[in-house]
Amino acid sequence: MEGGLRKGDKSEDVKKGKLFAASGIAAAVINYRLSPQVSHPAHVEDVAAAFAWTKKNIASYGGDPSLVYIVGHSAGAYLITLLALNGDYLAKHDLKLNAISGAIPVSAFHDVDLVAPNRPKDVWGEDPKFWESASTTPQFWGRTSSPKMPWLAIIADGDEEWRRDQKYRFVANLKDVGFANVSLMDIKNRDHNSIWDKISDGDEVSSHIINFVSKHASSVGDGGCKLKK
Repeated sequence: MEGGLRKGDKSEDVKKGKLFAASGIAAAVINYRLSPQVSHPAHVEDVAAAFAWTKKNIASYGGDPSLVYIVGHSAGAYLITLLALNGDYLAKHDLKLNAISGAIPVSAFHDVDLVAPNRPKDVWGEDPKFWESASTTPQFWGRTSSPKMPWLAIIADGDEEWRRDQKYRFVANLKDVGFANVSLMDIKNRDHNSIWDKISDGDEVSSHIINFVSKHASSVGDGGCKLKK
């Protein structure tokens, strides 16, 4: 999942989904409503609905509903992080945070209070207190997440310095609140776009994602899925 909360479509990621499927990982590539038609929290509410649908229906496509991982890029990475740390969104679908088997945010931003002042106000509005509530960092304060959830955070060496700073602080926060299984991959010779686009080519980022899912799935389940022909 990707997008800038204002643009993007899942059709751009079909090749990535096929690459993961060829590795034995069923992939559900999703859309969410975009601003300015909607504002926060509509975007993450759509992601929660898509996750709930996947959990309910993935077995029909050869997947294992007990092993559902979430991955996103940029704004999509922000949304999956918010989903994984704030139980309110999945609770509306009668799911708990432990329904998420693992999270893989790629080149995410995390602190909306630092991002929103320079973004269109139809995304998060103009209230600094609301910006804080939309950030992923405050979710640590309530310890609402599942510390057993594994994380693979990925950042590009060519990402903007503010984004890299937020990613490193985010990973440190995860460890500080008790997440024991947290990895950070700092990928060389990539920028904010190429770190996501080149996944379709089967690059090292795709390998990191496939290895992460395969490793953790095999430790709790059957290690993958049998895809329907």
